[in-house]
Amino acid sequence: MGFRTLQISRGVVSVDSVSTAYDALVERNNQHADREYLRILHLAATTMESEIEIALELLLSENQLNDADQVKALVVPTKPEIPALEIPTVDLSGYDELFSERNELLPSAPPVR
Repeated sequence: MGFRTLQISRGVVSVDSVSTAYDALVERNNQHADREYLRILHLAATTMESEIEIALELLLSENQLNDADQVKALVVPTKPEIPALEIPTVDLSGYDELFSERNELLPSAPPVR
């Protein structure tokens, strides 16, 4: 019987999408349907439920729902690759020249007695 008798709480995902997804999983993968169904519900609880619903509808409309990994691939973004950046050498000699020019332009202070 499995999850056929489970009462789905409102707000997780659409009841129609979930029950249709469970039926499709049972039809295609009878041995692991309960586990895959739980994985889809976990995805819905830990990500954007609306995205899970859209992914389920897309996979179901194409008759392609076989496991939770397919849903996950559609809704969980891949981690972006961080490019290697080269840190340039900074030349501060121009800044030093400004100080030396400033010191040349200022009158020298009288000695302190």
